[in-house]
Amino acid sequence: MRPALAGLVLLAATWAGAASASAVAPAVVKPTQELTILFRAQEVFSQPNRSSTPVRLVRGRRPITGERTVLPVVAHRTGADGLEWQRVRLPGRPNGLTGWIGHRGTASAATSWRIVVTVSNRQVLAYRNGRVKRVFRAIVGKPSTPTPRGEFFVEEVVRLPAGGVGAP
Repeated sequence: MRPALAGLVLLAATWAGAASASAVAPAVVKPTQELTILFRAQEVFSQPNRSSTPVRLVRGRRPITGERTVLPVVAHRTGADGLEWQRVRLPGRPNGLTGWIGHRGTASAATSWRIVVTVSNRQVLAYRNGRVKRVFRAIVGKPSTPTPRGEFFVEEVVRLPAGGVGAP
C-alpha cells in the first residue's frame, strides 16, 4: 500500500446521532483502530470455525484501485482447532456486517485516525491519536432521506481531479 494513501484508506468512521442539538462530540476518542491487511482473498465465516456457515469471500485487493484490502478488526479468538481468528467489519452492503477470517494470509496494522459525524450538530470531527485535529460543517439528510447511523469504514480511496465529474 502506498504510504501517502495509507492514512486515508485506513480511516474508521463513526456516525453518531446525539439526542439533542446541545450534545457535543467527545474531546477524546479511542486513539487507534486495529486493522488487518489481506495478502490474499479470505473466506469469511459466521463463527471462528471453518465448518461454520460461509458468509462471503473478500478479495485481497480492492476492485477499483487494486490496493490491498484493509479491514477493521473488532475481536480475536482462538478456535477449538488452535487456529487464530479475527472478527472483521466487511466491505460492501448491507452496512455493518462482520464475520470471522483466519489470521493466516494477513498482517496486523492500525490507524490513528477516526471520523465522528454528529448529525444533530451538523459537524464532522477528524481525530488523530484520540484528539480532535479538524472540525468541519456537515450537510445531513432530511427526514425522508436520513443520514445513515452506525459505524462505517473507508473501503477504497479514489482520487479525482478537482474539475472532474464527482470531484470535490
